[in-house]
Amino acid sequence: MEPQIIDHYNELPHSINVIDKMNEELSEAQKETNKLKEELEKYKMMNLYIPKINITLINKEQYIDYMELFDEIKENIRNHLYIYKENGLIADEEYDLKKACENSCKLVEILFNGLNDRGANLNISREWCEYRIDNALDKFKSLVKLQNYWWENMIKDSICNDIIEMIIEEIIDGNDYEIKLYECLRIKCDKCNHVFTIEGGDIIDEKKWICWDCSECSDS
Repeated sequence: MEPQIIDHYNELPHSINVIDKMNEELSEAQKETNKLKEELEKYKMMNLYIPKINITLINKEQYIDYMELFDEIKENIRNHLYIYKENGLIADEEYDLKKACENSCKLVEILFNGLNDRGANLNISREWCEYRIDNALDKFKSLVKLQNYWWENMIKDSICNDIIEMIIEEIIDGNDYEIKLYECLRIKCDKCNHVFTIEGGDIIDEKKWICWDCSECSDS
């Protein structure tokens, strides 16, 4: 890089400042790359212990039925979890999280039967359902242990419903390294012919399933 007039007034040539700036940007890029590599390795390690789940391709005629199916499964899980909400000794309501965790087999049955019975034909294994329920409840077991050292139930009144909804979210959506429940279904966009998860678009004019990208292009 040729010298510039401004270099006459600076202690260091302008080119040195440019190189320093480039080195800083390179350093930041390398840090980001290393962070992504660590995340990828963590993801790979997590996947070693996650049972495989079947992916089913559906058509637009089945779309609403499966959306209603997932809503029904979610509601059945919610109804079961509400069984462990009871009248409290020092509060209006308390939640027996320990008993909910101990009876996880009931939740497995709800999830497994909902995904496989009555013509759902998703062929989701019991092993996957057991993993999903156990992994969801494991996140709350530290709270159960803490409860043993507390003279009163900490999960009471409005917190009861919050805990229930958090458990449901863990079961339906999983964590950052797990497939969301609705992602076991794929559907083809009637416009671009690419395949998406069922939350990647919607039925348009009751005739076609269109992905969000194609829907935005149509609106613009």
